[in-house]
This record gives sequence, structure tokens and C-alpha cells, in this order.
Amino acid sequence: MRKIIIDSEAIKANINAVKRQAASAAIIANLSGDGQGLGLVKLAEMLRTEGISSFAVSERNDAQRLRGAGFTDEHILMLSSTADAEEIAALAGCGTVCTIGSYDAAIAAASAAEKLNVPIECMLKIDCGEGHFGFLPSETDKLLNVFRNMKGLAVNGVYTKLSGAGASKKTLQAQLDSFETCLAKLAAGGADTGISFALDSYSIFKCENRLDAVCVGSAFAGRTAGLNAGAGLTKVGFIEADIEELDWLPGGATVGLGKGVKLRRSTKAAVVPVGWYNGVGSPEAPGGLFRKKTVPDISVAGKRVKPIGAIGPHSLLADVTDAECGVGDKITIDVNPKLLKGIPLEYR
Repeated sequence: MRKIIIDSEAIKANINAVKRQAASAAIIANLSGDGQGLGLVKLAEMLRTEGISSFAVSERNDAQRLRGAGFTDEHILMLSSTADAEEIAALAGCGTVCTIGSYDAAIAAASAAEKLNVPIECMLKIDCGEGHFGFLPSETDKLLNVFRNMKGLAVNGVYTKLSGAGASKKTLQAQLDSFETCLAKLAAGGADTGISFALDSYSIFKCENRLDAVCVGSAFAGRTAGLNAGAGLTKVGFIEADIEELDWLPGGATVGLGKGVKLRRSTKAAVVPVGWYNGVGSPEAPGGLFRKKTVPDISVAGKRVKPIGAIGPHSLLADVTDAECGVGDKITIDVNPKLLKGIPLEYR
């Protein structure tokens, strides 16, 4: 038996921390990756209860799942840009706002609007240095052409994404300044840029926001890389699994995948039913999440324990020599739910 345990109160605390940081700006919840690993629909329900009803996704199926789950009036933004007219039409069909990140995508969306004989609601994406995709800030003429001449497009906003974890405040501010300069040029050219946003789960805690909204995702799980405890976020999510087997292994025995590990002493080993197939560890980098400098918190009976050797596809070994435990007892592993698959969620 194994589960990903989600603490509802911790999520609520993180939502409140984001609200405080966003101040008067609107919050768009980035629900990519099955709601940051917290469950797409369940997290959306919690956010709606807490007064957040604008969502963003990265896959069309997620937008359709939200609509099918009763989120009929909520604002849903597709963060991925596409020049596939059929995909754009499908997104428009479920009331999703499309992202236009290139001139080709704008032409495809305008073509879809003409065929459907309805305007395509969209937002324009600017790449100010994050290097993902989007119009360059210097492409003002192309952007203005979208506003002026593509009548089938109902542009209701312009946004960017800043560099993530590890980026300095200076770098983030330079990208934000570039975006604001672009917005000013568009406004000077007669464009109604609508809603604008740039800050995400990392940069919202690093930069002052002067725009209409923020788009936050990993902060709800309290697992935004690069942020320290001063951000006021609480880590959400851990694996809880039953110990399936226990065995005493003699000192000098070699255990584990590949070359294995030679035990220095007689060791009580617990078999835990999670492995790299579930996202815990990696066959390409034996040990995966359990490399020497990145060993997560693994505990049983209130005592921290360590893994033994590399992680298998469906199980791992834990050294429980100094822990009072038996078969069926719970072992917990602190991991980011977004990295996991094949393990059911349980909210508590």
C-alpha cells in the first residue's frame, strides 16, 4: 500500500501566503502537471473555495477536465502556444483562452476564428529572456499587427514568464523592465493590452509587482525551487507506504542494482514499494533523488533512515537497523508530488 498524502491545511496556508504577496493583483492559479501534483480538480476546488477562480493549464485535456468537473464559468488560460488550427479550435470550443506566442500562431488562430465564425479569445506571450517561447519584446510591429489587423482575435491580455529558480533579483528586474517597456510601446501604438502579468511562484517573492495579475503554481505546494523558508510557504505532499518485507542482511553482503553496495555491518533492510517508475529515483542516475547531497527525509517510527544503494523500478531498500518497525508499518518519504506518478492521492 502506498499513497501521496496531501495536507489540506498546509495548502490553505500557502494560498494565504500567495494572497498576501500578490496584494491587490489578481491571482491566476497555474494548474499544470495535474495541479502541481496535488490533483487538478481537487486543487481547483480548494482554490475556488478560497476565492481564486482564474486558472492556467498547459494541456488541452486539463482544460476539458476542468470544464467537465463543473468549472463552467471560470477563466481558463492555455499557457502553451500552438500554430495548429485544429487544436486552437478545440481549445476555443471548451471556452479556453489561447496563448499566442508567435506570428504563425496568430495566423492559425485567425484562420480558426474565420472557420468557426466566432472570435478566438487569446493572450499574447512575450519572451523577455526566459527563453521558452513568445514574441520578442522588439517585435512591436508584429504585435501591433495582431491587434490591428487580425479581427478574428479577441486579445484580452499580454504576459511573460521570467527566469526561474536561481535567477538573481537583478536579472528578474531587467526582464520585468523589458516587458513593461514593451507594454508601453504597444499602448503608444494604440493597442489595448488588457490584463498583464509576469510574476510567478518564484519571482512574486523576489520582485515588486506593478502589473494586473500574477500566475502562481508551485507555491501552492510550497515547493518552489530557489526559495528559502523566509517565503512563508509550507511543503505539501509526502509518500506514505507500508513496509512490505524486512530482512537482516549480513555485513559484507552486496545489495542493490548495478554494482550494488557492500554493507559495512549487519543491516535490517525494509522493502518499500516505490521506485523510479513512480518518479522516485532514476535508472539513468542511480540513486536519483537519493544522490548523496540530495537525500530526502525518509522516516519510520519517528526515526530518520537512509536508502540502501540504487532505487529499483518498483521498490527501494531502506536501512531500518536502528528503528523499531515491522512489516506493515508506515514509512514516509518527503518528495515533490509533481515528480510522482502511479501513486494515488489522499487529502487529509
